[in-house]
Amino acid sequence: MRNKLKSVTLINSGDYTFSTIDIDGNVLLSGANGAGKSTFLRAVLFFYNPSLKRADFGIDANKTSFLDYYFPYPQSYLLYEYINQYGRNYVLVFKTKKLRFRFFAIDNYREIDLKKIFYVDGETLEPDMVMMNFRKVSINESDTFVGAEQFQKIIYGQEGRTKKSDLEKYALYNANAEYLHIGNTIKNIFLNHKIDADSIKALLVSNIDEMDRPSVQLEIVKNSIDKFLDKQESIEQFSKYMGISESIAKSKNDYIGLNEQQDIYLLNMIAREYFIVGEQETLSSKMGELQSSFGLKSNERELLETNFSEKSEKLKIDKGILDKDIEEANEYVKEYHEKHIEEKLLKYSEIESLETNVLSIQKAKEILVGKAEDRVKAFDNEVLLQNNKKRELENKEKEEINTHDAMFLKEQSILRETKEQEFEDRSKEYEEDKIKIVSQQNKYRELYQRKKEALVKVQHTKIYEDEILNTKESLVSLKNKQTESLSSSKLLEEQISSLQTQVDSMNKETAHKIDNINLKQNVEIAKIEENISLLNSKIDFHPDSFIAFLDRNNVAHKNQIFSIVKDDILIARDLSPRVINKSNTLYGIEIDVSLSGSLDELKEELKTFKDDSLRLLKEKESLILLIEKESKKAIDKIEKARAEKYREKSELDKKMPLLKSQISIEEEKLKSIIQKAKIEKEKQESLLLDEIEEVNKSIQAYQDKLIEIDNKKEVLKSEIAKKYELFEKEEEHKKDFKIRESNAKKVKLSKLCDNAIYSIDIRKKEMLKNEGISQEGLDKLASDIKKLKKKIVEYKGYEKEINIYKFSQKPKIDKLGIWQEELINIKKIIRQEKEIYDKAIKVISSDIEAISTRNDGYKKTNEGYIDELKFVKQLKDTERGLLERIDILKKDQSSSTDESYLTTTINEYQIHRSSLMQTIYTCKDNLIENVGKLFKKIDRPELLNLIPNRDNTIEEFLRVGADIERFLNEKKIEELIKETISLFKRATRQLTREIEDIQKHTGNINRQLSKIRKGINDLSGISVIDEIDIRLQESENRILLDLAKLKKIHDDYGMDYDESLGEGLFAQINNERTDKEKKADMEMMKVFKSLSQSIESHNKNSLSLDECFEIEFKVSENNNESRWQSTLNGIGSEGTDVIVKILIYVSLLSLTKKESIKDEVDIHCLVDEIGKLSPLYFKEVIDFTNALGIYFVNGMPSEMLVSSFKNHYKLRKIGEKKHKITVATKIIYRVDEEENL
Repeated sequence: MRNKLKSVTLINSGDYTFSTIDIDGNVLLSGANGAGKSTFLRAVLFFYNPSLKRADFGIDANKTSFLDYYFPYPQSYLLYEYINQYGRNYVLVFKTKKLRFRFFAIDNYREIDLKKIFYVDGETLEPDMVMMNFRKVSINESDTFVGAEQFQKIIYGQEGRTKKSDLEKYALYNANAEYLHIGNTIKNIFLNHKIDADSIKALLVSNIDEMDRPSVQLEIVKNSIDKFLDKQESIEQFSKYMGISESIAKSKNDYIGLNEQQDIYLLNMIAREYFIVGEQETLSSKMGELQSSFGLKSNERELLETNFSEKSEKLKIDKGILDKDIEEANEYVKEYHEKHIEEKLLKYSEIESLETNVLSIQKAKEILVGKAEDRVKAFDNEVLLQNNKKRELENKEKEEINTHDAMFLKEQSILRETKEQEFEDRSKEYEEDKIKIVSQQNKYRELYQRKKEALVKVQHTKIYEDEILNTKESLVSLKNKQTESLSSSKLLEEQISSLQTQVDSMNKETAHKIDNINLKQNVEIAKIEENISLLNSKIDFHPDSFIAFLDRNNVAHKNQIFSIVKDDILIARDLSPRVINKSNTLYGIEIDVSLSGSLDELKEELKTFKDDSLRLLKEKESLILLIEKESKKAIDKIEKARAEKYREKSELDKKMPLLKSQISIEEEKLKSIIQKAKIEKEKQESLLLDEIEEVNKSIQAYQDKLIEIDNKKEVLKSEIAKKYELFEKEEEHKKDFKIRESNAKKVKLSKLCDNAIYSIDIRKKEMLKNEGISQEGLDKLASDIKKLKKKIVEYKGYEKEINIYKFSQKPKIDKLGIWQEELINIKKIIRQEKEIYDKAIKVISSDIEAISTRNDGYKKTNEGYIDELKFVKQLKDTERGLLERIDILKKDQSSSTDESYLTTTINEYQIHRSSLMQTIYTCKDNLIENVGKLFKKIDRPELLNLIPNRDNTIEEFLRVGADIERFLNEKKIEELIKETISLFKRATRQLTREIEDIQKHTGNINRQLSKIRKGINDLSGISVIDEIDIRLQESENRILLDLAKLKKIHDDYGMDYDESLGEGLFAQINNERTDKEKKADMEMMKVFKSLSQSIESHNKNSLSLDECFEIEFKVSENNNESRWQSTLNGIGSEGTDVIVKILIYVSLLSLTKKESIKDEVDIHCLVDEIGKLSPLYFKEVIDFTNALGIYFVNGMPSEMLVSSFKNHYKLRKIGEKKHKITVATKIIYRVDEEENL
């Protein structure tokens, strides 16, 4: 017997209450839309492809999940019956928080009433009770397992492969490592209702593990290529114009050198100072914006971390509880083996005898102690007396120390009071000065406050106020018009939507009416067809009928028998006719007759039923046409009204841009007026701010005086403190001496008392020895009692331990397996949540890092401005000194004895300065000209870490010159060439590896297609199709062609070339390169440029495997051959297209089955699109498919092609609107020849 899935039962699952559907062979499910066909098909799909993802069942994201839909109650079940090499099995699937399942092995010949398993008195049983009922009828069972993945492993025989396991006896298939492809293919066939190149490619690609599936990340590739190309071009441009760079460096140095000699640099310095201050304000604004962005991103990350933390915390709590339970259960198991419970019970029985021993030893000890009790008491009194004496001496010493402490504290208090009085007397003068200063400072503060109030009250001038008010009123009016237009537009949209709703409602109502007519007529037609089927069964002659017997035995008088015997007797099969030679028989024939009625009556009745069926079909068609006509008339009227509303809305939409334009103009006008008013207001504020600054300076001056007075007071306070510190140290020294003296006396007296106590103890022991009572003996007895009591306590402790094991530990040990499974699932969820969190955090961290990088750049620029500002101020101060010296020389001319010398000095200085300035201007012009030339020649200077001049100030050109000089001196060009070559090598090797991977997988897919082609070569059983061919073609994708070309160049030049990739692109290092290798580098760079353009025109971020090849079909139908094409539509008739699609699907599924499962097994193919096929052609498809061990489970609204199926179930909904349930009724059941045998 072949391994196969036999039946599926749904209990309280989906819309089914209890339905068992036999899927042994081909099965047709018919019924109206929404009757439950898809629900059952998905239940079958779950068996072959266990998953809980909505996408794997074609369930929309906004609909109920598979788990919640199929298991809405604790008493919801899916039950699968299947046969494997070991016999008949059931697998019960249910949900208790998570998906769980258990396997049961059943005797092959045992009849089971499933309703008795699942129900008692009409109530559905809980899972524990259901499993207990199964246990009664099963010969073996598995543990309960958790999760769809585990279900799949056991069904496909994977669980027992890696370790010794009994689970392989529950496997339906003995599959290999490719077992996932079976369920994946069945799923893809079910979900893809069409077949074209894309759907076949999707099926083939999905059979490759997602981790192994190649995919080129185009965005990363383009960034890498563009980065290389831009750097290479920038290096070439810079190298070409190296002379200009050297000239810039020289002009910069000449300009700076000459400026150090000139004496009117002051104005330039002042201008530069103002520029830097302005740039600092701009930078501050940009940094503020970045800080705001940083805050938003930080908040986003904090929210993400909080959510992840909450989820993680919840999962950790659940995990912690399970860890604790598992750890506790493991400890209990360990304790059970390590702590010998039986031995402890034996010890517990000895407690009574041990207690008796304790009592006897205690009695012996009391007798011995009683003899010397009185004498021992006298010695104890002496010891007590000595201890009291010792305590009195200690108390006396404490009193003396306390007296000394009180005297010391009193002395300290007197010193503090004296010190404070002296400080107060000497600081009165400072306080008086301070009061005067504060008074003056308060006057300036009041003046400062008045100026501030005046600054706040500064307003716009009246002319600007009126203009702003008028513009605002105009703007409000325009916005009100815009709001009214928007409201009207929205109202029209709502009206249009309402009309559309009416159309939809009428369409639904029409469809509902037609469905009701179909339902009503189908019920009547079904009854008629049932009667027709019954009559046909009576009319058709059977080999076992009486008429066949007469014909077969060539009875002599059969015509006379036909004329006198009723038709029902002639067609009857159970008359047991026999030929005999007796005169009292009917022409030598003996039969058992117990029938009535005639064949003609049956034929007449059959004709009546067929006429009724045809009449009902015509009535149904005329009613449907009438309803559709009325519906169309009403819908046309609504559509006309909707068109009118659309026209009104279109007119409104045309007016909106004009309104927006007018609003924009008024807003710009308002901004302009506000800006003018703001400038006027700022002028007034500037004057007040200058006055406020002067007042503030005066306040600060008085504040400085107050600080000076406070400093003098602190100095005075320090002097007085040092003076009195000596007195305090002397008093502390006296106190320490008294304490040491008292402690020495106390130690001496304590020692005397301890010696007396020791002497008494010696005399006590001698007395006990003389009386024959040794302390050692008493101690031994006490020790024995202590040991025995300890044993008793220990043994009594065992009782609690044994009870704990029985009533507390054993139940937890039993649950250890379930807890371990739940822990594995929680860990898996934690890993998944962590991966999602890490991805999100990575994106946010990248954004934050980018913001921080930009902010650091701004900070660095600002720090440069700060340093430069200091330098400018220093130069400015130096320049002022030079100008002052000239002024001094001019003033001294009148009083100097040598006027001609002074005049000559000034004139010479001025001539020198004029000549120097002319030379400086020449250097400056050369510098500016050459900088402009260089940056016109270099397209992307930032790739060379060179920043062009940000403005036209000389300081910017000098900065550029300094950057270029540093670039030349440090030979940065060589470093950039190495970086660029490294980029070229990495990109080439990476792309070569990726195209190799793509070509490898494309080759594997081509081999798969060859196997599919082989599977559909023999179509001798399909009369309408002569031949189906399928082939793989190389993709015309430009990206793929460029990648292939890149790999070819790389492979043609060999491994030696790989080590020196890219070096031929740069003239600076290509001296040792051959012309052939240089040519290869240049060819690869051309490919890089082409690849960058191809990626830019591509509309996706990645190049997936299914884009790297094309699949084409060619079909020959009735000697009419189609061309090669990428779809199967329009090959022939609609039915022919469907046949071809099904044949290709089946061949793919058969190939997957052969490669994954070595045994002879049956599997199911779930295909819906069969309504366009004739019964003859579909019968041929079924025969072709069944020969491959594949059987159909199909769902369709109408009852067609039923003759081609072994089982036919009619599905229908019954019950109230909100509580409808699906009922499955078996219409047809055919017995296979195997079953008859």
